[in-house]
Amino acid sequence: MSAVTNSLGAPPEVAQPQIAVHIGRLSPLAPFLDPRPPAMAIRTRPAAPSAEASSGSVGVEPFEIGHGAGFEVQEDAPEAVECEVVEDGGDFRAHRPPPAERPRRLCFVDGVMRIEARLTRTAADGETHMGVAGSWGAGAALATADRPVEIAHESTGRAVVFAGGETVSLPPHANGWRWEALAVEGDDLDAARRHLRDAMRAQEARIAERLVDADWLTVFDGPLHPVRRGLAGGGGAEARLVGYVKTHHRRMLAPEHWRRVPELAPGERSSLFRTKVGLYACYLRVGAAGPWAGAWAGIARLEVPGEPGREAAVAAVDEAAGWLPRFAPALHRDARAPVNLLPVAGLERHLRRLLGSPRLALRAVREVVRERNRPAPATRPAQPAPARPTTSASPATSAPTPSGPPAASGPPSGRPTASIPPTPIPPTSALP
Repeated sequence: MSAVTNSLGAPPEVAQPQIAVHIGRLSPLAPFLDPRPPAMAIRTRPAAPSAEASSGSVGVEPFEIGHGAGFEVQEDAPEAVECEVVEDGGDFRAHRPPPAERPRRLCFVDGVMRIEARLTRTAADGETHMGVAGSWGAGAALATADRPVEIAHESTGRAVVFAGGETVSLPPHANGWRWEALAVEGDDLDAARRHLRDAMRAQEARIAERLVDADWLTVFDGPLHPVRRGLAGGGGAEARLVGYVKTHHRRMLAPEHWRRVPELAPGERSSLFRTKVGLYACYLRVGAAGPWAGAWAGIARLEVPGEPGREAAVAAVDEAAGWLPRFAPALHRDARAPVNLLPVAGLERHLRRLLGSPRLALRAVREVVRERNRPAPATRPAQPAPARPTTSASPATSAPTPSGPPAASGPPSGRPTASIPPTPIPPTSALP
C-alpha cells in the first residue's frame, strides 16, 4: 500500500489539509468489503505559520482557463485612463440601491467567437503570412414577466482572415461549411483575431439597436461604444440601453479610487464616473464569488449613454443595480459565476450549438485546404487515331464492290437452292 501526500500553503488561521491517496482495489464495493482504508482518506493538521501570509491575500481566478481572465489589468499599462468621478462630490463611495422590479420587456444581447484553425499562406517567392479560420454567433435572450426566457435574432458567420492584406478563398465544403474571405494589413496574427471579433461585435450591435428601437430594455454584454452610433429610435432610446462589462483590461480610475473598488459588497455599486467616450459608468458587485476568489471576482462595469444627462444616468444605474443581481448564477452552475448572468450563459450555449462541433469544423478546413492545394491532373496532348491496316487484293480474286444493297445471305451450305424465276410484268396495253 503506497500513499501520496501533497502539502498546500495556507494562511495561519486556516487548517492545513494533508491529502493521502491510498491505492487499492478498483471495485465499487471495495469500501464496504475491504477492511483496508478507503480509496481516499483526508486528514487535517494545523498549518505552520507562513512567511508569505503577511504579503497579502491570494485569490483564484473564477473564470476557467478556456474563458480567459476576468481581471487582466496592469497598473502601469499605457492604456490606463483616469476617468472623472461625477457623483458624491468627486469622492469614491459605495451605494446600495434598493431592490427593484425587473422590466417587463428585458433582453440580453451577447455573442460567441471561436478560432477553429490557424493557417499559413506561402507565396511563390517563399513569403509566408499567418491567418485564422473561425466562426462567430450573436443573438438575444428575451425575458418577459409572463413567459420563459426565449432565444431570438440568432445569427452566425464563418470566415478566413489572413494577415498581409490579401484575401484567400477556401472552396465550399460538401457538407455545407462556407467561409467568407477577409484580410488585415500587417503581419500581426492578433489583428486577424480582432477582425473576426469585430465582425461578431458589429452583428451584436445591429441586434441591440433593433431591440432598443422596439422598446426593449437591452443589456448589452460588453462595452457600449459599438452600439450607440446606430440608435435611431429617438424619444429616450438611450435610456433603454445598459452596457454590462464583465472583464477588466485596464485601469479606468485614479489609483486612490481604483484600489477601493474591491471593497464593494454584493449588491453595491460605486460612484458614477464619466468615460473618455462620453458614457457614464460605475462598478457593481453582482454577487459573491467564493472565499477562494480574487478581490475583483464578481465585479462588473455598468455603462449607460451620456446623452440623457447625469441625473438620468444615476437613476438608470440604480435601477439596473436593483435587479441585475437576481440573474447572477450560483457558483456551481457556471464557470464564470457570478458575473456571467444566467440568460447570457444560456444564450452562449445555444449559439455554440449553432456553430457546430469544433472538431468537425477543423476537419472541414483540412479537407478543403487539401482539395485547394491538390495539383491539377496533367492534360496529355490529343493523339491522332491510328489508321486501319489495309490489305491489297490480287487482280485474280478482286471483284468490284456492288453499289446496291447487300445480297441476303443464303441458307447453310450443303443444301440445294431452288431458283425462283422472276414474274413477268405484262405490257400496259394488255391490262383490262
